[in-house]
Amino acid sequence: HLVGVFDGDDTEIYVDGNLAATKDSADEIDPASSPAGIGENVNQSGRHLDGQLDELRVYNRSLSPNEVRNLTETATEGEYRSGWKTGPSIRGNDVNLRYNVDQAPGQTVEVIVVADYGATGPGIKRSSSITLSGASGEVDVTGLPGGQSADRYSLIVRLDSSTPTDSPTVQGLELVEGT
Repeated sequence: HLVGVFDGDDTEIYVDGNLAATKDSADEIDPASSPAGIGENVNQSGRHLDGQLDELRVYNRSLSPNEVRNLTETATEGEYRSGWKTGPSIRGNDVNLRYNVDQAPGQTVEVIVVADYGATGPGIKRSSSITLSGASGEVDVTGLPGGQSADRYSLIVRLDSSTPTDSPTVQGLELVEGT
């Protein structure tokens, strides 16, 4: 993980969040006399990066050492909660989750259904956690009140990966009547 910082006085290079080198620099960068290239040495032709760049960022300000360190702490997990959806009522004991995901070994996708049974019912309830396996399928949703119908629901989707360079991808999630 490489970060270059120019603060108007110095140029600093950070490797994996740690300061690796500092050089006194000009007071400003003039694009006309100081061209910059990404993956290319603009001062010498034929010198190009033979590799890949990932998650490239350019800021309009210099970053502090703490901000640089924070950039290296890439999360390997995340959570998303959808907004409330309405549609056909779902019955707690008669609903399945149909899914289509891309996940490699070391990656997991977990889904929780949040159902709103309204003020006259049991209120807002969460299903048991569902860990998806395989690229696609349909699984029973358990843990919701049986015999009760909910008119609104949302999904909590948790993604986890053993590496920060790749994560599972959710192509589609759908609540359907159980079979």
